[in-house]
Amino acid sequence: MQPKTVTYPIFLFIEVLRLLLIVSMAAVAESNALLWCAALPVLCVAPALWLMLSLDESKFTLWLPLLAFIKALSAVSFIALSIRLLPDALRFGTAGGNNPAAALPLAGLFVLVDGVMGIFSYGRYRVLCK
Repeated sequence: MQPKTVTYPIFLFIEVLRLLLIVSMAAVAESNALLWCAALPVLCVAPALWLMLSLDESKFTLWLPLLAFIKALSAVSFIALSIRLLPDALRFGTAGGNNPAAALPLAGLFVLVDGVMGIFSYGRYRVLCK
């Protein structure tokens, strides 16, 4: 029997924290609140997978590549968001009330964390499925 890894509960905590942050930001945003709420079920996929892996890694090992793919898509979406918001950030700055460009530094931090999670997921899959 393999020892339980502590990284899955940590990753689950990070995902739930991110989900709470996104939901709180959606409550403040007036214009895209419906879009945020419609995307919420999709955003729950990664925490559900981390929870499944926390409970029994051996049963759910085949979900690790999907998690790595989801985390890779995070980097692609950050690049698209940056391209979309960079002109506004250069024109108006990143400080200020309702400026969506103010979220770029936080999104960049999430992409770094997602990169670590994705690399771990793919590496763990390769170790477990030899």
